Amino acid sequence: IFRYMKDVHVVVTVIYTAKRVAPHLLLPIFFFVLFNICAGVLFYFLEPCYDQYSCDFQDLFQAVFFCVVTMTTVGYGDQEPLYDHTRFIAVLVMLFGAIFLSMMLALVGSEYLTASTELTQQKIEEAKAMLAKMREDKMHREVYRMQIDTLKELTKETAPKTEEEVEVFNLENSMVWNKFRKTLA
Repeated sequence: IFRYMKDVHVVVTVIYTAKRVAPHLLLPIFFFVLFNICAGVLFYFLEPCYDQYSCDFQDLFQAVFFCVVTMTTVGYGDQEPLYDHTRFIAVLVMLFGAIFLSMMLALVGSEYLTASTELTQQKIEEAKAMLAKMREDKMHREVYRMQIDTLKELTKETAPKTEEEVEVFNLENSMVWNKFRKTLA
């Protein structure tokens, strides 16, 4: 589990990027779907299906599927246009797909870089704040240590050393305590 914990910041950056880029990708995705439907309709009507067994585009779904596969440059090879004019359209779909998808990938890459920079700056600010707090705590500890050292020095000078001095010290402190209680009452 610790092996995967080192890459958590990458997952956080990807999620942050996805949240930021999602609204910007709605319009390109809409045009991606619209273009593939239109190109699929073109392929369906320009490649007539006279024989059901030798025809690659038997219905509109298969034609749109061919356009999506061609546009994303996957190209399974199970379907191919038979006529020259539809092959030319397939080449245009390929070129448009390469340009269109590179535009969307550039947008995502740019947002990832921005998100990564922002999250890194945020971590740096948190580290600076923590360091300042640690320095402040260290200064407080030094002040307390100085006060404790001062108290130790004072108690060394006034601490009773013999049994008689201890009895006198206890008696004085009890008298001071009794006066303090009377003032409170």
